[in-house]
Amino acid sequence: MKRRISTLVVFSTVFTIAHCQSYEDSFNRNIDSTGLYVTNSGANTISQFGADPKSGILNDLGTVTAGTTPVFITLNSAGTFAYAINSGSNDIYVYSVSKASRQLTKTSSVSAGTNPRMIAFHKSGSYAYVINQGSADISKFSVNVSTGELTSLGATTAAGSTPVAIVTFNNFAIVADSGANELRLYDITPSTGAITLYNSPTFVNSVATLSVGGNPTGVSILAISSSVATIYAPTANNQIEYFSTSVWTATPATTQIATGTTPVHLALNPAGNHAFASNYAAGTISVYTVASGNLTAAGTVTACTNPAHIHASSANFIYVACRGENKIQAYKVSSGSLSLVGSYVTRATPTSIAGY
Repeated sequence: MKRRISTLVVFSTVFTIAHCQSYEDSFNRNIDSTGLYVTNSGANTISQFGADPKSGILNDLGTVTAGTTPVFITLNSAGTFAYAINSGSNDIYVYSVSKASRQLTKTSSVSAGTNPRMIAFHKSGSYAYVINQGSADISKFSVNVSTGELTSLGATTAAGSTPVAIVTFNNFAIVADSGANELRLYDITPSTGAITLYNSPTFVNSVATLSVGGNPTGVSILAISSSVATIYAPTANNQIEYFSTSVWTATPATTQIATGTTPVHLALNPAGNHAFASNYAAGTISVYTVASGNLTAAGTVTACTNPAHIHASSANFIYVACRGENKIQAYKVSSGSLSLVGSYVTRATPTSIAGY
């Protein structure tokens, strides 16, 4: 059965390339990370890089201005628009992505709630959802697929006490609530974009409480089918806690596997057979193999000071934001092991990475 992986949301599409195309145009931008973008929350900018899909080496393309305290960036499935979440200015900047230069151009902006943290898209690409940590709610938007512009869909939806991450799969959204030690399940109405706390008898309870002391710092998904996925949450007790939506209850039976100190993000590669956890306080990356949704420890790599967000490309590279050193590091992935490709300077406090 074909798997679709959402880690913050990942898409892939395959095209046939004509022999007469140039090297530049022959890249499949949904498969090869030929553009890489990093939010610098301390500098209010986005660093831009061109990424060689064969070597993983990055070429610095300069910066573009963001709003105040940009904390997250992602791309639409086609790789034509980028969306930066600005926590300090409570808004979202939309950028067009140049096919030729890989650089970003701001095209529009829209207000969100208080201290927005992250954005995720419905599978159709027609709707977007932003969690607001300060106002503890979800802002809803329609998406103009031609221009990338976001338009508010009105009143926000409650998101627990301290929402820190959101992911989507099929017609569902899952929010990690760090303050309440919970994962919250939402239903998305495809025809309108409405998002509501799930109340179908398919699941016993719409809110799943994690193990004592868990307090999720994020959430990632490995979609197994259109209705079943494995949910992974890095937690404050130095573990990845995970379970299947097929056993979602108010207190689901979960599996825990150790990480380093203070894991803040888990990235799954597009093939769905490896996962990587950034351990913020330990300065390491925990590597796991993945089989039928289950994680098996495959080693630990010393990374950098305060590794945070990880972007995993389908060209078998991962890119790690090193908040304490104002750089990102590139690694080649081979059979689950990591080898350093290089380190690349960003601006102050890199927080999130997006690529295509």
